[in-house]
Amino acid sequence: MENKKLQLEEHNFRVDSIGWEQVIYYDRNHDKIVCLENRERDILEFVGGVPGEIIGQQLFTLSAGKREMEKVNKRIPTKEE
Repeated sequence: MENKKLQLEEHNFRVDSIGWEQVIYYDRNHDKIVCLENRERDILEFVGGVPGEIIGQQLFTLSAGKREMEKVNKRIPTKEE
């Protein structure tokens, strides 16, 4: 493996969420959190009920992150890296 210096991305990695299903979750205080969920149900995007800086942020399972990053010729660094 090459000995490259790793760099963080300028912005968080995102995928297109057009057509995702809206789902509603409730936090421990019973406040509503509105999300979009992809068809595979392994990526969520926050769209309501969270602080403004969280709106639009996406959560990926590890396998979803690997899958989606591979599509754009990127990868998640290993623990050793």
